[in-house]
Amino acid sequence: MKATQLAVYRDEIYRLHHANDALAASNQILRDALGAVRADCAAEVAQIRAEMAPGFSWPDRDSAVRLSARLEELRAEMAGMATRLAKTAAERDRAIEERDYLRRRHAHHNTSGKNAYAEHRSHVNDEIKKVEAELAAELDAEAAGPGEAGPPPNAEGRAGAGRSHSNKPHKKVWHILDRCPHCRVRGRLGQGRALTSLCNDFDGDGMYIRTTAHIGYEYTCRACGEDSRSEFPRVSGTSFGRKALGIIVQLGGKKCVDADIAEIFGDVFGFPTGETTIWNARRAAADLLDPTIHFILEELKKAKFLGIDETPYSVNGESGYVWVVRTDRATLVLAMPTRAGAVIAEHMSELLHIPVTTDGYSPYLTYFKILQRCWAHILRDAEAAYVHADKGDRARYLELYRKLLGIFRDAKRTAARTAGMGGADEATCLEFEGRVMDVVSAYGDHKFATTLAGAAPNLFTFLRYPGMPPTNNDTERDIRDAVVVQRKIRHKFVNSEGMRVFSAIQGFNSTCRKLGLVPWKCMARIAADHTFNIFRAGPEMQRASAPWDDTITVRHEACVDGIPVDAPAGGWDADSLARLAAGVPDIIDTADMDKSTLLVLKPHTNPVAARGQPSHDAPDNLPYRRKPPPTATA
Repeated sequence: MKATQLAVYRDEIYRLHHANDALAASNQILRDALGAVRADCAAEVAQIRAEMAPGFSWPDRDSAVRLSARLEELRAEMAGMATRLAKTAAERDRAIEERDYLRRRHAHHNTSGKNAYAEHRSHVNDEIKKVEAELAAELDAEAAGPGEAGPPPNAEGRAGAGRSHSNKPHKKVWHILDRCPHCRVRGRLGQGRALTSLCNDFDGDGMYIRTTAHIGYEYTCRACGEDSRSEFPRVSGTSFGRKALGIIVQLGGKKCVDADIAEIFGDVFGFPTGETTIWNARRAAADLLDPTIHFILEELKKAKFLGIDETPYSVNGESGYVWVVRTDRATLVLAMPTRAGAVIAEHMSELLHIPVTTDGYSPYLTYFKILQRCWAHILRDAEAAYVHADKGDRARYLELYRKLLGIFRDAKRTAARTAGMGGADEATCLEFEGRVMDVVSAYGDHKFATTLAGAAPNLFTFLRYPGMPPTNNDTERDIRDAVVVQRKIRHKFVNSEGMRVFSAIQGFNSTCRKLGLVPWKCMARIAADHTFNIFRAGPEMQRASAPWDDTITVRHEACVDGIPVDAPAGGWDADSLARLAAGVPDIIDTADMDKSTLLVLKPHTNPVAARGQPSHDAPDNLPYRRKPPPTATA
């Protein structure tokens, strides 16, 4: 029986004791009051009888009527008090009966409840001992080796394909329910059905991934009949834990394909795995990032200005497009199979009222209400007109290009001068537009004249909106990273699922970098709490103040012929590694070493000894610490 019910019974008995004492006191008060009323009645009756003795004469008839009425009131009051006394006595009898019943019930359940609770705890202890014995047997078998405790000689097995980890847990964690979450009764869940979930994650502050077996149970409560199960930390859709999932997401946003990530996990983190496992983890991360994409869209809706651009990609001979909408604090990436304006209407309908800097793509002019045409595109087209012009026209086109460049410089000076006054007035913008139209007339029938004339009304929007960028360069930089990653993983773009995963992870990584946050930390937090808003992240999510990029790089210890080389004071970087390589023959892979997470130096005499290791001063924004330095090999 549950201890809580026993406590309830005790409290009820104590309450009935107090109620019985209160009823006894109330009865005594009623008896005293009834005795007093009876004495008063007797005195008044005696007085009336004395007044009605022979020879007594009533002073008047009204006095007799009042005395009779008073006598009736006293009789009615006595009857009411007698009724209340009888009712109180009945309540006291019922309380005494209920108290006796609860005493008997308490005595019965006290014994049965203790027995049931002891039985449940004994079952739990037996289960723990059983699993501990199995784990000890497995460890003994591994220590004994295959010759002593391995499989029998003729046992059939399946040869694995590719690299794989042992899939055996390094530790086991039991999650046991002792109380029903529905009825809150303890000790009535009985024997549960075991459930096991493997989780591969970094072990505390260590740099290696370890497998933890989380063992839970499904129960059916014998008290209320409801089913329940013990909960344990897991990420739906993948066997990786929160930290490992964050590392996969961060690497996926920095030009690492699934094969690269799998190799890093095997060589650096000691966890061999395959591309499919990494892809499943990235897809699970994209599912978790749905609320974050909503937060990014809400941040874009609050922006003063936007930048938007799109770029094509090709998969299996078909074209698709990567769209980017950005501010200084957020980036929204969309991988779409089309460049049509329907993408703007469907995914950016709530952003159409915000001033936007973009190129001359016609759907932007159709949907967005306030535009700033990119000056970089205009000047690039003017330069192309000069470069491809005939020799006789080149001098004239060069002069027109310089005029446009001068107009742009004057406009930027005007924007800086009027920024504190809320922007330039309409007359100033029209004056600049007139200067551009003079250049249009000078181009004559050149096709660039048509482009410039169409762009002129939107070339000086940034003068009216202080702080608005006149070029789309920042947006093109944002989209460049996405395009580089896309070119390496374009085989994942063959369906809408691959596009969705790519868009979510790229937008998340870019936004984290703009906010000064470490992507893997934010992803681990989102895996634990799906409603976490990265725009409200605290300082614990920010990168450490070290000369590190926000990529998941590791500082390396360089080894030459298996002997570690002392790192300089600031640690190994591209320059110091290049200097080291210049002094050691037959060293390769010195390019882009500051971004490498695998081999740094590879002497041909002992290539295995050149494995990169984390340095002694590894920063706090990495989920691991340094492992022991490599020993010299012969």
